[in-house]
Amino acid sequence: MDWGEGDLVWFDPGMGHPIPGEIQEVHRAAQVIVVQALIKGKPQTFALQPGEGSLRARQDLGSSGMDDMTMLDDLHEASLLWNLRLRYDKGLIYTFAGSILIAVNPYKMFPDAYGLEVAKQYAGRPLGVLPPHLFAIGAAAHAALPSPQVVVISGESGSGKTESTKLVMQYLAAVVPGGGSASAVITEQILEAAPLLEAFGNARTARNDNSSRFGKYLEVYFKSGAIVGAKITQYLLEKSRIVTQAPGERNYHVFYEMLGGLSEAERSKYGLLEADKYFYLNQGATDCASGRVDWASLQSAMQVLGVSEGEREGIVRVLAAVLHLGNVYFHRRQLRHGQEGVEVGSDAEIKWAAHLLHISDEGLHRAVTSRTTEARAERLHTPLGIDQALDARDAFAKALYAGLFNWLVSRINSIVQKGGTHDAHRISILDIFGFEDLAENSFEQLCINYANENLQLYFNKHVFKLEQAEYARERLEWTPLAWDDNLPVIHLLAKKPVGICHLLDDESNFPRATDLSFLEKCHYNHALSELYARPRIGAQEFGVTHYAGQVWYCVDGFLDKNRDALRGDVLELLASSRLTLVTELTKQLRAQRDAGKTLPKGSNGRFVTMKPRTPTVAARFADSLQQLLQSMGRCHPWFVRCIKPNQEKHALRMDMPCVLQQLRYLGMLDTIQIRQRGYPVRLRFQHFVERYRHLLTAPLARGTPYRELCRALLEAMPRTGVEGPDYQLGATRVFLREALHRALESGRTERLRHAAVSIQRHVRGMLVRRHLTRRKAAATRLQARWRGQRQQQYFERMRRAALTAQRLWRGQQARRRVQQMRSDHRRRQEAREAAQRSREAREAKQAVLERSQLSYLDIPAELAFIYSKLQGWSPPHSDRHLVKVLGTVPGPPAASVQLPEDLAQFSFGKFSSVYCNGLRLQPRREPISAPLLTRAASRDQDFQDALAVFKLILRWSNDKALEGPKEKLLSDYIVHKALSSRGLRDEIVVQICNQVHGLGSASGEATRLWQLLGQCLCCFQPSPAFSKYLMKFVDDEAPAPMRNLLLHQLLRQQSSGSGGVACRSFVPAWLEWRSWARSCDMALPLTLPDDASQTVAIDSWTSCEEAAALAVSTLGVASRGWTIVLDDGQQLTDSCGLDYVMDLIAEKELCPAFPAPRSDLLRSGAKFTRTSLPEAVKRPGVPPPAPPTPTAKADPPQQQQQKRRSSRDLLSRSSALNERYFEREPSSPSPSPGQAKSRSKSLDDLLAGDIAPGQSLPLPDCESQEPLHTLGLSESRLNDRYHSAERLAPMGKETTPRYQKSQNAARRSHVAPHGSHSSKYVDKSEYATRSSAMSDTSEAPSLASHVRRVRVPSQASDVDQFLDDLFSPVLDGSLDELSDARSLAASIRGGGQRQTTEDSLDAELQWEELELDSLDDYINTLFDTIDIADELDKLAGKQQQQQQQQQQRFMKQQSYLHSTRKPNAGQQSSSLTNGQSHQSPDQLLQQQQQQQQSMTHHDLEANYLTEDTNGGTPLSVTKYSLLQFAMQHFRNDQLRDADRHLERHQSQAAANRSYAELVKWQGHAIRLPLLRLPNDLAPLALECFDCVLRYCGDIPLDPELTEVKCVYTVLMHCHKYLALRDEVYCQLMKQTTANRSPCPDSSQRAWRLLSILAAYFGCSDALRPYLMEHLTSAASDRRRSCHGTAAVCLTNLRKTARCGGRKNVPSVEEVTAVSAGRSARRQIYRLPGGAERVVNTRCSTVVADVIAELCSLLGVESEAEQQEFSLYCIVQGDAFTMPLAADEYILDVTTELLKSGQPFYLIFCRSVWHFALKREPAPMPLYVEVLFNQVAPDYLEGLLLELPGNGVPMPEMVRDMARIAALLHRAADLSHVPAMKEIKFLLPKPALGIREIRPAQWVGLVQSAWPQVAGLSPSQVKAQFLNVLAAWPLFGSSFFAVKRIWAEEGPHVEDNHSPMWRDLILALNRRGVLFLDPNTHETLQHWSFMEVISTRKVRSEDGALFLDMKVGNLMQQRVIRVQTEQAHEISRLVRQYITMAQISQRDKRELN
Repeated sequence: MDWGEGDLVWFDPGMGHPIPGEIQEVHRAAQVIVVQALIKGKPQTFALQPGEGSLRARQDLGSSGMDDMTMLDDLHEASLLWNLRLRYDKGLIYTFAGSILIAVNPYKMFPDAYGLEVAKQYAGRPLGVLPPHLFAIGAAAHAALPSPQVVVISGESGSGKTESTKLVMQYLAAVVPGGGSASAVITEQILEAAPLLEAFGNARTARNDNSSRFGKYLEVYFKSGAIVGAKITQYLLEKSRIVTQAPGERNYHVFYEMLGGLSEAERSKYGLLEADKYFYLNQGATDCASGRVDWASLQSAMQVLGVSEGEREGIVRVLAAVLHLGNVYFHRRQLRHGQEGVEVGSDAEIKWAAHLLHISDEGLHRAVTSRTTEARAERLHTPLGIDQALDARDAFAKALYAGLFNWLVSRINSIVQKGGTHDAHRISILDIFGFEDLAENSFEQLCINYANENLQLYFNKHVFKLEQAEYARERLEWTPLAWDDNLPVIHLLAKKPVGICHLLDDESNFPRATDLSFLEKCHYNHALSELYARPRIGAQEFGVTHYAGQVWYCVDGFLDKNRDALRGDVLELLASSRLTLVTELTKQLRAQRDAGKTLPKGSNGRFVTMKPRTPTVAARFADSLQQLLQSMGRCHPWFVRCIKPNQEKHALRMDMPCVLQQLRYLGMLDTIQIRQRGYPVRLRFQHFVERYRHLLTAPLARGTPYRELCRALLEAMPRTGVEGPDYQLGATRVFLREALHRALESGRTERLRHAAVSIQRHVRGMLVRRHLTRRKAAATRLQARWRGQRQQQYFERMRRAALTAQRLWRGQQARRRVQQMRSDHRRRQEAREAAQRSREAREAKQAVLERSQLSYLDIPAELAFIYSKLQGWSPPHSDRHLVKVLGTVPGPPAASVQLPEDLAQFSFGKFSSVYCNGLRLQPRREPISAPLLTRAASRDQDFQDALAVFKLILRWSNDKALEGPKEKLLSDYIVHKALSSRGLRDEIVVQICNQVHGLGSASGEATRLWQLLGQCLCCFQPSPAFSKYLMKFVDDEAPAPMRNLLLHQLLRQQSSGSGGVACRSFVPAWLEWRSWARSCDMALPLTLPDDASQTVAIDSWTSCEEAAALAVSTLGVASRGWTIVLDDGQQLTDSCGLDYVMDLIAEKELCPAFPAPRSDLLRSGAKFTRTSLPEAVKRPGVPPPAPPTPTAKADPPQQQQQKRRSSRDLLSRSSALNERYFEREPSSPSPSPGQAKSRSKSLDDLLAGDIAPGQSLPLPDCESQEPLHTLGLSESRLNDRYHSAERLAPMGKETTPRYQKSQNAARRSHVAPHGSHSSKYVDKSEYATRSSAMSDTSEAPSLASHVRRVRVPSQASDVDQFLDDLFSPVLDGSLDELSDARSLAASIRGGGQRQTTEDSLDAELQWEELELDSLDDYINTLFDTIDIADELDKLAGKQQQQQQQQQQRFMKQQSYLHSTRKPNAGQQSSSLTNGQSHQSPDQLLQQQQQQQQSMTHHDLEANYLTEDTNGGTPLSVTKYSLLQFAMQHFRNDQLRDADRHLERHQSQAAANRSYAELVKWQGHAIRLPLLRLPNDLAPLALECFDCVLRYCGDIPLDPELTEVKCVYTVLMHCHKYLALRDEVYCQLMKQTTANRSPCPDSSQRAWRLLSILAAYFGCSDALRPYLMEHLTSAASDRRRSCHGTAAVCLTNLRKTARCGGRKNVPSVEEVTAVSAGRSARRQIYRLPGGAERVVNTRCSTVVADVIAELCSLLGVESEAEQQEFSLYCIVQGDAFTMPLAADEYILDVTTELLKSGQPFYLIFCRSVWHFALKREPAPMPLYVEVLFNQVAPDYLEGLLLELPGNGVPMPEMVRDMARIAALLHRAADLSHVPAMKEIKFLLPKPALGIREIRPAQWVGLVQSAWPQVAGLSPSQVKAQFLNVLAAWPLFGSSFFAVKRIWAEEGPHVEDNHSPMWRDLILALNRRGVLFLDPNTHETLQHWSFMEVISTRKVRSEDGALFLDMKVGNLMQQRVIRVQTEQAHEISRLVRQYITMAQISQRDKRELN
């Protein structure tokens, strides 16, 4: 070759490797070439003769070489070597060879090259896009999933394989997306396993400081993109290193790390000394310092991996025992019979080892000094020689350590190898020992090199063999390349039957074989092999030529190492250990020994011996190696070839011969050649065409085959310049070189980019044109507007000029007219003023007239008394009970639709001329002096009432203030007067007609009068003579809506055939009142016998029979014979068919003291039987008020007298109706005899006759009665009704004054005396209750005037109801000081004497076909017997007799009307008794309940108003209703026998009704639990239900079982037994469904108990949907009174599901408050600075709720920013505190602290300062105030001030401090200039000690900054204070005082042999973790939060608390240990900062 000057060449100047050079001179004559080269940085010149130096051309590699060596043009060893050298010198240790990565060990760390950001750069990027890196191989393997992948890392020992393995694993852990907390834990465990296995399996060798002495195959499993598990397989641990090491080498790292990490106390515990004192550690004659990882990190790794404390102690014991065994030494000892034995030099080590292993020391001594041989049934102990004893000792130690290592690998696999990985994707990483050629190679090196030979074969197979086989299969033109095949070497080592390993196994099975016999067999069988070498004479070794060169192996110890036999007696000794760890590893050793035992076979297949063959180490290793190769064969490989740069382990120094040798035996040149010449890119034809079809320049014919399309496309591509074709078309695929593939990809990318640019160009052009069009249109509009504006301005100037001219002319004309106008205006003004005065006079006169009309329209005393009772009374029905229903409903009964034909003859004028003395119809404004009708004056009373009613009509029409209940009450009173007297009815109607005549339909007064007329016609009809006249009047006068309604009322009664005498008993009901107001019809829901509900339309005159007939008309049965029963929840009201339906309802709506007429309706007893309580039950513990003093009787207080006079003054004496109340007062307060015999009119109507003249009743003392004149009433006979109740005789000689109103009147006490059923208030001493006979009756209606016909009670349970019906009209139910009928009954029974009245009831009175002498006789007869049980037989008989004569009853949960068959229709009714003669009350109650049927509520649609009921929760059968749950989960035996009989013999609907009864409220205890519970929980379930009943008031509370104890009992049982929670939830759902308890608070209290339970416990998944539906339906219905409490229950249950429920039992105060309906507590929370805020804290309020509410006050709305704030609980006496957890309940915390009596307070502050201060928009003042008060103390303390080393702060910081001092002065609201004595308190404490700044200078600086802040407000200066400090580096820091080991030169503990603890300040802020100098606050060390890997709290044996922080990157980590008692708070803050930083980064990525 002709060379020229300047040519680049490679040449070898005799250095053993080629170097690059440049030709300087060419002397052709002398044939000398002068070449210059750089050697060690200096240029040197070489003169080369022909044939010297091996000159060849060189390609310029540039300054940093080629990333991919397949791109080299001159491919040979020199270019490969120097390309690696150039890159290595630049710090680029990675180079690609195609997809193979070559890594050269730098022997130093590159932290910046392995950070998290670098790892994310390679994630998802194709191979070759980014520079070569180990992460690129990891990314390629991860991208190739789901097919299995394997990363094969190979190379010599010390080439960096272990570190590369860790980096690949850390890359996968860093970039693989997280699968939740479980995946993160598994990933951390896998990472922590690597340093742990390194410590136990790596050691320092002559060539590597961290050499892996075992093989590791790591399989990582992926699912859904996340790491779900891993598996580690280990191969061939080097056991010999445990007992011996070569010079310069060490034992395994763990021994040195353990001895260096244990404390002195721990060393003493295990009997350990320094490392150099142990024989197993000091043989290498090297340093014995700690290893690469400290002992604390190993402990942390074990903790992460789940190794328990006991297991960790066991590991230390085993390691210490191994060290103690190594120090056991022996002396020769001559035994008897000439045998040689040994004796232990010192038994101390034997005893320590036995003690640590928990085995017998005698057994250990025997194991190392003798051998045990079993011969038949006996054991022989043979003494060992000294060499054999040492071998036995070493074998024992090796077995212990190997067993420990195997156990550790198994333990790690049990933790990281999770289940369910059979279908997971897999990436495997192989890290196996490298090729070794030591000074003396033994059995271990033979196995290691055999494994490397197999890996090299695996590499050659995939790179060369399979590649070229693919080319041949596709029929490509290809010249096969040769490569160094190492298969013969593998055959030499392992081929049967004479392979070296097989020969070794055969020799190992012969007892008398030796190492020399094995060597001789090797020589004999392989002497002729080229790969085998015999040694020189006398050497016990043989040589093998491996792929990496020849290695000589010394056979000394081969057989023993291969056998590795552990004696049986040693295994038995280890198995006897009491240490769990030793026992487990012994089991593994024994299983390993027995697993591979096989029986040897002969050539004929028969066993030649019965002794099993023990598997050898070589055999086991060969088997595991084959399994490894098979596993790898199923994966796609990625190769990493690690190269060792030098033998001395120097950093960044490459030994060229060393590297060249490795390149040669690795076959890298052949590898690169096949990668360069081959076709690594292979695409199927169709895929190739689809991907690159865009590159076709000309279209081809349709139907062209894919192969031709590929050829046409590839032929159009330019050549790449590489030798040979760039592509070939195979049989099925296109084969491309990488250069052509890159050109295709580049062309495709360019074409796609061009297409995208074209699209963008057109789109942008369109957008620009559209924008231009809009701009042009906008310009046109602007021009038009401007031109228009200019014209408008011109027009405006012209118009102003014209206006000016017109103004001047018009002004002149106007001035002429102004004089005339002024005079005219003056005259008109005077006229208007006169008219105004006249109008005001008329209005004043009219107002006086109206006031005078109302003033003399006095209210009757009776009506005034009724008005006085309205206060505090709420009507039972109101608008909320009315609903509008759409659709069609039956009814109402038809009325006559035609008016009489002769109606025209009946004009109202004719009627007035005949019956009104010719009175002219016209409205009157003054009261009349005589009735309008002549016949109305027939009775004096009617005469007076007619005049009084007219006044009421005038008030009705004129009183504008009349509204609400008073309006209806006035109307009802007028109707009541008409119902009271038949003669008044026509008079009242005529008066109304007279007033409405001529008013017009639009008048409001007329509307009210027409409504009043309608109310009258609802209750009575005019006389027959007046009827048609009234029809004619209505038809002529009434407006259209009212006309139809009024005529319907008049015609309705005529159609019924009753004539004109029809009259109802009661005033109109609220439904009638509202229907008239709204002009619509009425309807009512009726419950039918078949449990269905039917809404029927009714009117005011619908009878019960008519309504029932309409309801049953749809059932297909006879409509005659049915009637209505009213159930109001407390009693049943029966009716005959002729009773009016609206009378049943109106009777229930009467207001207090309203004069009720006598009722003929039949009533039954209370629906629920009241429980009779024993005498021991006491009243609630609230004593009654003290009775009045005796002097109060004779001389009432003046205040009371004044009150009674004021009540009297309310009545007017001028009223004719009131004259009865103001008759002449008697001169004496004692009544006259005539007065004593007088009776009220109502009583005369009730009684059949008068009492005998000779009978006289004892009267109360005159002194005990109040004079009538003090009551404001006269002594008229009409007023006797108001005093008749007071004239009852007192109880015996009772002198005890009556009780006043009790403060506990709202509570109900069920205390009853002996023989009584129940009462409200009972005096515990005399059982005397407050009754009407003992009460002030001046404001109570009379007893006699309101006694109704009531049914005689037939059984004891009806006595109370009878008394209710008898005496309830006497009492005012709205006043607590008046008792009810039960109280009076208790008084009667408790007094023991007969009670009589002034008007005796001695006449015969028939009540329900029973004859009684008198009312008193009946009462006394009824209550003579105290023991009710004695009369049960009589009562049962009466019950049966009476039930045979009355109708059957159907009852419903709510206050519905019931349709019932009448007895006269032939309907047979069932009896309530079963014919037995003796029955208990419980049996009677059970029989009565069995006849009750529940009905479901159906929605009806009709255009009517109907009454809505609110008695309880209707049953609903939805998907998740309680009824459905009961059918599926309730016990079957809960149903009663009758119900089960129904379920078997009747329809499913009947069975469902039985379940419906089961899920409704019940007031007595249950027999069995609702759910299927174990037998042991059944009593607890019953106890819980009993507590529920007592808490709700359904049964009385026991003195020992208060409501608080009831709650505690339920919570205790539910906490202890999870199965009871569903049971209690079902019980409470039952009690809140259709609750009809007599206790009014039962339902509400059940809901409140449910809210308490929901705050503590959840329910099962089966019950959850039903419970949620139950709560949701109740909370969403605002018509129900319980909806608020149900919403609280729903909130509590959801909070429990999220936060886990309350932990501590509620306090007594909390239970009491919740029971009273107070669900929130006002809790005080402190803010920084001492301010306080009150937050309503509920039962389920957690810390997060309080933080959110307080943050809203601060204006912090972002959830991420709210996480920066915390709530601390400061307890007095605690030095440190922790913030409360976000899901911790507030009341749990406060209750516990209040119970312990510790003073505490809750403080809210900011704990994390990740986000910047709020500035825009302006923050709220409270936000600034809170942060200011939190930061200011730290600033003044000097924590935020950072001083440099010289102690002088920067000038900028000095100015900031001066300005802050001025701001602080102004923040204190001070306006004067700060003085020197004030400034020293405004500066940080360290600033005062700065000597360079004098106090005077500080004063000057602060005062110079004062003018800028003097004019600001305090809130403004506080905001500026924060803004100034926000720029300081330590702003927002949390400071902690810590101690840390700190060496003189830095914090690296391992570099200093005498570390010391130093006090530091640990600061946490958004910058990261900072260690500060405690004096100057200078940052000594700083770690960002992205570098903090984990934290761990550790507590030492002496109780000190430490915090370990692991910091670093993927490549290098270290643990920082600090001592602090606030380790938990620091760890929490670090975790919170890291979380918030990750959230911020995620948000930024989402925005980008």
